[in-house]
Amino acid sequence: MRGAGAVIVFTDTGEVEDILVLDSRRQCWGVEIPAGRYHTVLSRAVGSVFYEVKQGPYDPQRTKEFAPWAPLEGTPEAPAYLQRLHQWVDQAQQM
Repeated sequence: MRGAGAVIVFTDTGEVEDILVLDSRRQCWGVEIPAGRYHTVLSRAVGSVFYEVKQGPYDPQRTKEFAPWAPLEGTPEAPAYLQRLHQWVDQAQQM
């Protein structure tokens, strides 16, 4: 990992369950998320690099499973949703 980011873990209904901040300067390198949990990773710094590992064997049908309550990539709703995710992380860091 390089840079800074955040992992947001959601309930099955789309409520934020946890926000975990990753920052290589603070030596917070990773998190473990149970299989089947909805989550997203946000880059919080230019040039950030993240690595996600999933238990095998590889199944191309399951590489990306999208939450039914989140807008799909490239849709008109996606930029506003991404901005809201970043706002949630900002608020969590102020606590």
